Amino acid sequence: MDVYHESQVHQIYGRTISHIVLATVAMVARLGARKVSVANLWWDDLTIVLALIFLAIQVLYFSSAVAIKTSLILLYHRIFGVIRRFRWALAAALTIVVLYFIVCLIVAVLECHPVAFYWDKSIRGGTCINQNQFYRWNGVSNLLIDFMV
Repeated sequence: MDVYHESQVHQIYGRTISHIVLATVAMVARLGARKVSVANLWWDDLTIVLALIFLAIQVLYFSSAVAIKTSLILLYHRIFGVIRRFRWALAAALTIVVLYFIVCLIVAVLECHPVAFYWDKSIRGGTCINQNQFYRWNGVSNLLIDFMV
């Protein structure tokens, strides 16, 4: 059995769909809890809805990751925002998350020079970054930011 040539499409779809379903259930429960407790919806609720939308269409991975992190930071602000030092820490964390998003977006869009080389490899002199390295280090930085948040 050659595992390198076997398709894993079904496993990937299964995991993706199950995560989307779980995320949807958690978000509906969260919004339901807001309604039952007569608490007003706030920015953290809006950004978690955006995160689920981005996750569901799976086109905007960076946007989804940043929206989730932003939602958590805004939730922390809502809960602990009365503490001045904590507000500064949250502002710093939000700044790091936004910068992470900007850098990843720029690198993802401009990973090839010229940009058209990404889909047209016949362009002479075109080059692209090492995608494996980019996604590996993106994963490491994403994990470190997750720990920070």
